[in-house]
Amino acid sequence: AGGIRSFLRAPDNVEMMGDCGAFQYRNEEKPPYSCEETCSFYDEIGFDYGMTLDHMIFEFDEEYDASTTLFGKEPTEEMHHRRDISIINALKMKEIWDSKKYSYKLIGAIQGWSPESYKKSATELINKGFDYLALGGLARANDKQILSVIHCLNPILQKSNTKVHVLGVARLSLIEDYMKCNVASCD
Repeated sequence: AGGIRSFLRAPDNVEMMGDCGAFQYRNEEKPPYSCEETCSFYDEIGFDYGMTLDHMIFEFDEEYDASTTLFGKEPTEEMHHRRDISIINALKMKEIWDSKKYSYKLIGAIQGWSPESYKKSATELINKGFDYLALGGLARANDKQILSVIHCLNPILQKSNTKVHVLGVARLSLIEDYMKCNVASCD
């Protein structure tokens, strides 16, 4: 009934960001929406930004990165599957977004289980033309873990001038580091 801005009675200068709500379907094998539905929904509702359809990874540990420990942990097949779904959906949604010329800005949502896995996902999407990424799956992480991801990503973010949104981690204790590392938004 008039879009998100009208529904919330928000002024025109307040930007609206849409998210697929991966936490709501975290226990499902795959997201319950299609890339087409999600792209269309963001457009119909009138969002200024829309995040790609990702799938949450529940575990985070720096020990998954071989360089941080003598006996590294191995990510499970499920972790790889969820990361792959997130990347594939981001690329599919970018294709749709490009072809339909939607007016909202598309944000590539990435998932990971360690700083290096987030970096790998970020690099893949940056190389495919994304200049705004959302880091998912970190809401339960502590500040040290979040900073390890942000600092690992920072060189590629700075080099490519890519902005970041951190999902579920709007913490005052992190704001100063966010400002130094291309984090443009958080919730």
